[in-house]
Amino acid sequence: MPGETTVRVQILQGRDLAPKDSNGLSDPYIVVRLNNKKLNTKTVSETLNPIWNETLSFTFKDDMFPQFIQIICWDADFISRDFMGQITIPIKDLFDKSSGLPIMYEDGKNRQWLRLQTKTQKDIVTGAIELNVGFEPSGKTYETWYKIFKSIGGRISPPSEPDTY
Repeated sequence: MPGETTVRVQILQGRDLAPKDSNGLSDPYIVVRLNNKKLNTKTVSETLNPIWNETLSFTFKDDMFPQFIQIICWDADFISRDFMGQITIPIKDLFDKSSGLPIMYEDGKNRQWLRLQTKTQKDIVTGAIELNVGFEPSGKTYETWYKIFKSIGGRISPPSEPDTY
């Protein structure tokens, strides 16, 4: 019987997002998707530099390991929503390339700013989102993690040759 794995995605803040409303601001929120599950943050009204500071958790069976984490920024409007940009993180990027070990989630340890990307050429996208992403400790052995890493296309990088002086 396959085990389960949990990935935590902390959405900290955004900066320099594209204005989508007539007042020159936006009402941004984030939708995060893993496999067929999606969760979203609260909407932060009238800003281009929102602070969410929300953590979303996704648990899935090890035999249904996702390939990507998709993060989409939307502007909330009364009737519809406007696309503000997206970030796609390959799950294999949550593993150390030199060992195949998973990067564990710890508050603030894996913080990084990622630029929002367009879906189509006509999209007007600016800005970046600060994230902290990693796996929850699960008690898995190195062998189990390494099997998962290989199953999602991960490859261990050979150690680089030391510089000689």
